[in-house]
This record gives sequence, C-alpha cells and structure tokens, in this order.
Amino acid sequence: MLKLIFDTNIFRNSEPECLEDYKLSSRFEKILSLINKYKIQDVQLCMNEVALLEYIEQIGNWYQTKIVDEYERIFNAIKYSYPAQKMYFQSKNDFVDDYKFGIVNYLQKNNINIVNIIPSMQDGGICIADVVEKTIKNIAPFDKIHNRDLKDAFISESNNSNAKNAKNNLYVFITENKDDYKDNKLSLVQNYKIEFVNQKESMIEIFKIIKNNGSYIDDEVYYREYINIERFHLDIKSFFEESIIGGDFYLDDPILKKYDDKHYYVDYEISEEGYLILKFFIMNGQTDNQCGIVYDISNKKPQIIKKYINYIEDSEEIYYDEF
Repeated sequence: MLKLIFDTNIFRNSEPECLEDYKLSSRFEKILSLINKYKIQDVQLCMNEVALLEYIEQIGNWYQTKIVDEYERIFNAIKYSYPAQKMYFQSKNDFVDDYKFGIVNYLQKNNINIVNIIPSMQDGGICIADVVEKTIKNIAPFDKIHNRDLKDAFISESNNSNAKNAKNNLYVFITENKDDYKDNKLSLVQNYKIEFVNQKESMIEIFKIIKNNGSYIDDEVYYREYINIERFHLDIKSFFEESIIGGDFYLDDPILKKYDDKHYYVDYEISEEGYLILKFFIMNGQTDNQCGIVYDISNKKPQIIKKYINYIEDSEEIYYDEF
C-alpha cells in the first residue's frame, strides 16, 4: 500500500468558510474524492501529527486575528455611534481544542491515517510532546529563530520511524519546501521517500508521483489535470494569436469558442503513437474550426511536433498543418 503524506503547505486551507469548516485545500480534497471514488487505487492518504498540529495552530491564529481581533476593532469603532451589545468569544486555546476534536473526527471519517509517533509520556528527560508543542507555538528556545528546522525534522523523522515499523508499505512525503527537506533525504529507510513539487504544477506532479510508485490513476482523471498545465494554454494562445490571426489565415478575425463564458474549451486525445493532441475550437461565422497542437510527452518537457487547423469549406474538409 502506498501511504501518501502531505506537508502543511499542500493540505492547508488558508481561509475556512466558517468556524467548523474542517475541509482542507482543494488539492487535498480532490485527491481524497478520487481515492474514495476508486479513480486512484492502492493509496491511503496520511497526515503527519506534527504537520496537523501546526495547521491547527495556524487556524487558531486565523480565528484570533480574523474573528476575535477584527470584531473587537469594528465594535470599538461603532460603539459610541450605534447601540450595540458586545459579543464575547472563546479564547484561542479553547477554540483550538474544539477545532482539533472536529478535524480529527473529519480525518477519521474519511479514512485518513494520522502518522502519530510523538510519545506523550516518558520516564525522565525531556518530554518530546512538550518540545513539539513549543516548537509549533514558537516558544523559546524552540522557536523559528533558535531552531528554524526543528519542526521539519520532527515531521521527517516521525514519517521515517513509522515507515521503519511498517516495511510492507511505501511512505511518500510530498512537500513544496525543497530547501527545508533536501538534507533529510540522506538517512531514510528504504520504504520512505521525500518528493518535491512546485506550486504551479503541484497537482499533476502529485499524480505522477502516485503513478510512478505503482498506484493506478484513471487516464481520464490524469490527462484532464495534465492539460491544465499553464504552458499548454500559453502554446494555444500563441498559436491562435501569431499563426492564425497574425498569419492572416482569416480575412475577418474569428473568436475563441467560449466555455462557461470564461475561456475556450480544450479537449484532448492520445494518438496510437502515444502523442498528446490538444484540441480547441474557434468560431468562423457559424462554423466551428478545430485547431490542434500535437505533443511528444515521452520526455519530461513536452515537445511540440506540429500544429494544425481542420474545417469544412464548400462541403470539403480542409486540413492544414503548415505552421
């Protein structure tokens, strides 16, 4: 079984809709939904306890700043002009306790495993659980200034220990913070990996990591996400503006066909040779003209093989690819 663990920067929901909103980032929720609908198989989502506690602390800070402090500011601004009864809120600590209870229930309900390797009781010496708590809350000497990488070390080492104790599973930790974890890759057990993704293409990179580690993702799910990569849309824009309009292919400027009144609709096809064909449509009068860009995706960076336009003129099909 592939155990997929996301760093805080992957699953963080920066703006909860309400105080009892336990849903996580759209990326995390999308993968969770696909797993539950069997579009991704042989994968279990996990969450590191340290990362979870860090996130809960961040939500606590959001509650204090955006709810309590903001209400206090507005109340003080209007209290002399408008009769208003002051509301009183939970303390941040009480809110954090309630939120922790709610989100743990949410994770358990969705079969998300918590990587829990923080002992709460020890015989003598420093209590690791207390050190972790002080690190998350930035209490000296376990704060960002004195121990910048301590929290990250706890996350990586707890994942590593969990993998060591469950050798039949493969643990993969995914993060956007390459600088924070690049040195943690030096002493990992065989069944634990750290993978880095970039923010712009993180979703498709996560899909690639899942596929490369032996799990199944439905092709329709994979390629629908793949064609959302920004460079493909820049290629389409360039083809349309420079080769079709700029090249005087039409006497009158056609327009991109609208989809949901927001942008053109992009479809795809995989050829027998394994090439990716990106298709989009332009309107020439009342006629749809199909345009396409063909890519060789066998390399890490997709390479354009050709561009074409296909349309009907005087009942004859025209196919032009001399761009």
